[in-house]
Amino acid sequence: MDVNEYERTITGCYDKDMDLMKRLEALQKEVMLSNAVTKVKINDLECTVAEAINMKNNGVFFKKQMLDRMEQQLAQAQSKSNKENESLESKSENYVTGLFGQKEGKTSTDEVAKAKQQYIDLNTWALVDPINIADKIRVLKDEIAAFEAEVDSVLSTSNALTTITIEY
Repeated sequence: MDVNEYERTITGCYDKDMDLMKRLEALQKEVMLSNAVTKVKINDLECTVAEAINMKNNGVFFKKQMLDRMEQQLAQAQSKSNKENESLESKSENYVTGLFGQKEGKTSTDEVAKAKQQYIDLNTWALVDPINIADKIRVLKDEIAAFEAEVDSVLSTSNALTTITIEY
């Protein structure tokens, strides 16, 4: 191989590589443009392919994090409430003993029972849940599961049916 032939080979390889890169850029551009306008329906959600891909790659992750946090906080709150309420009986006994003393007969058993019940009523822990968190957790779990079950097949179908034209 002489120098001229070698130069033509190198130049040809370079030109071929540059053409491939232009083709790749054109293809990627058209895919992005197509994804931005092609509509798909995933369960009840209608969105573009780009939005569906973003939700699959990012949105579901954040929803799962939120779901995990909600479940943790609910479990912690229930555990704390249950723990405090379990010790309420012995605390109410100590309260009544401190209030009326150890000696029997000084006060009526009705007064003691009433004081004990008042203590329990005033100190019972109850969860304050204005949004019905258990229901929100269930809805979010169902939403995530339904989306994950459908997104791949919907995107695959869309990709199979969508045609693009590239120019470079």
